[in-house]
Amino acid sequence: MCWLKKNWLWIVLLILFFFMRWEKQHFTVEKWERDPEARNEIVYDLMDRYELVGMTEKEVEDFLGENGLSRIAGDDQRYLSYEIGMEPGWISVDVAWLYLVLEKDVVTECYIVTG
Repeated sequence: MCWLKKNWLWIVLLILFFFMRWEKQHFTVEKWERDPEARNEIVYDLMDRYELVGMTEKEVEDFLGENGLSRIAGDDQRYLSYEIGMEPGWISVDVAWLYLVLEKDVVTECYIVTG
């Protein structure tokens, strides 16, 4: 009990830190639109919670918006790409993008590319 009395402030700060960190990683459309450089912190939650595969190009654009969107045409496929800031993780050295592979205007695959 004595330890608890001495360290109560640290315990409260630690709980607040974890709460803030969780909130920061939770995807919302508002966060996606508001802070494109911080998308790397919420992109995995986006990919886990929303079924991007199967969406049409228009549905993706309506959902995620045009901010940071690039369209790329390949030989056989087309891609939608959203810049998500620095690569996700503790040590980030490269810019990252969320790539959505389109076939007949429908997303068939999504993944993160760094470089």
